[in-house]
Amino acid sequence: QAMDIEKVNSMDFGEFVDVFGNVIERCPLIAAAVWSQRPFSDLEDLKKHFFAFIDALPQSAQELRTALGEVKKIGSLRLADLLRADPAKL
Repeated sequence: QAMDIEKVNSMDFGEFVDVFGNVIERCPLIAAAVWSQRPFSDLEDLKKHFFAFIDALPQSAQELRTALGEVKKIGSLRLADLLRADPAKL
């Protein structure tokens, strides 16, 4: 069963970080920062907040840009899995 956005928006800080803390591998700090952006309008909005955080990081090196692209792909799959959603719809 898919997790709806109301459930995501109702999570307290600890629960949100527990559930989403590994969307970006070993970076629960990102989930903690995203939690403060609630409420999310939908699951796509949640994903946009995760990626906006990544996009705001300094991108001074080409290698970093490439790595962050891979991080986003993995993050999308992890979000889809956690939310039991179709990755193509996120």
